[in-house]
Amino acid sequence: MYRKGLALEVVGFIIIAVAGILILTAFFGTRMKRASQDLFCKLLLGSRWFLPLPENMRPSIPSYCINTSVPKFESVEVRGTDPGVVATKIAAYIAACWERTGRIDLDKDQVCYELYVSELEGSVDKQLILERLSDYNRFDPQKNIEWGVTNIKKGMSVAIVYNHKEKKIEVV
Repeated sequence: MYRKGLALEVVGFIIIAVAGILILTAFFGTRMKRASQDLFCKLLLGSRWFLPLPENMRPSIPSYCINTSVPKFESVEVRGTDPGVVATKIAAYIAACWERTGRIDLDKDQVCYELYVSELEGSVDKQLILERLSDYNRFDPQKNIEWGVTNIKKGMSVAIVYNHKEKKIEVV
């Protein structure tokens, strides 16, 4: 005589097995998610440089890949009494910010640098910085820079920020 259905002992084993699987998944799931994100970020960054695609066709970098690909902003003291020297240094930081964010099409706004001008005699204006950026051929300074400050003087702080929506570097 056979009964239809599952024995109580078998049902108990199934419940224990399912509970064990859920516990293991909960424990290892968070670590696996981070590992899979790291792998995805590395593959994405590698493919951006490996694939022969134009800049506008390359995929954006997701914000969870920021920690592995883009460092956080830096505070920098810009020293120099000559306006030409200070303009060259500021132009270099603008170009570096573009390389870290705009060139890879970062998918969020990013503050790259906070520059403190400490020893300047006179002032540095937008035109002087644009002249220094004319040798840099990776982006068009006229199109890719938004100016929120006109004259930079001694004692001023200037932020170099990437605006994702506009795809521009802002100097504020």
